[in-house]
Amino acid sequence: MMKLGVKEYDSAKELDLRERKYILAHDDETGNLMVHIVKDFDEYKLSDKLDEVFAYWGDNKFVVAFLLDNEKSAYVPEGRFKIFEGHLKNSLIAILKAERKLSPDDLNLTLREEYRSANPSLNLVREEKNLYDYIYGDDGLEKYKPGFDYKTLAHYKKKI
Repeated sequence: MMKLGVKEYDSAKELDLRERKYILAHDDETGNLMVHIVKDFDEYKLSDKLDEVFAYWGDNKFVVAFLLDNEKSAYVPEGRFKIFEGHLKNSLIAILKAERKLSPDDLNLTLREEYRSANPSLNLVREEKNLYDYIYGDDGLEKYKPGFDYKTLAHYKKKI
């Protein structure tokens, strides 16, 4: 991980953990990550150049949502699906490392993955993992693992 920054909005500071929402923004040029902790997603302005992941606490679930359609992305939605899916664990680790109110006991719930696109064939919801088991190892929260192989995605790059 190049750099992980955290911006906790004033509206979220006094909220209980389960009322807080998260946006993980990734800058492809620098590799830097920024976690925004908000009360409502409307407080955050979407970027034209960053990849963003949205997460929130649901009923006995931690929901993470990926928007696959982005005209400014260098990748078609199918490629973005593979990128987000390949970075799922790293995304969760970054978001949860940023949460100051978190304890391991808060993570014993189902992980819900939502992949969203205007293309119905790319819309997918998965609830197959326990969040704690997925991101915790014997030594605590797993480490962020860089090294995603973007060469395998060459045929998903947009033609310019």
